[in-house]
Parts: sequence; structure tokens; C-alpha cells
Amino acid sequence: MKKLTPVKAIRLFCLDCCGMSRKDVESCTANPDDIKAAKLNGDNTDYEGCPLYRYRMGRNPARQGGRKAKQTPNSGLNPLSTTTLRQATNGSSG
Repeated sequence: MKKLTPVKAIRLFCLDCCGMSRKDVESCTANPDDIKAAKLNGDNTDYEGCPLYRYRMGRNPARQGGRKAKQTPNSGLNPLSTTTLRQATNGSSG
């Protein structure tokens, strides 16, 4: 059996909670921030919302920028152009 990452386990939990419907997971109404706002407006409920709400789409909101590669000083250059640049500065032709 495959080992689940925490984020994938949360995603599976959300799918199970919403009857295995991806559309229902996307439109989940258990946002704790919305429920707190409703309570401030006089809605009398004991429900606190789902603490996993922010993770329901299979992403960790604490991670900034996703899985982008780190930018290096020469990341935008073509490798051939750096070779050509080195040859030009060294005075060699090939």
C-alpha cells in the first residue's frame, strides 16, 4: 500500500466528507473565517468550521510560490551564450 503524504491524506479526507465529489470539495462551506464572520453578525452556532479547510485542494497555504525552481544569476541565459561569452573573454575561438 502506498504511503500518503499529510496533504494527500487531507485531500482524501475532504473527498470522503463531500461524498467523493471534487466539485463539492471546491465549493466547501466549512471555511472557519466565514463561520467566524457569521458569528460576529449574530449567527448563533457552535460549529467552528473545518480546520483542514485551507488544505482541502491538496496544497499547503503556508508554502509560498509553489514548486518553482530557485532563480540563479545565469538562469535566464542560454548555456551556449555563456560558453560563447567565456570564449570571447578568453580570446579563444573554439
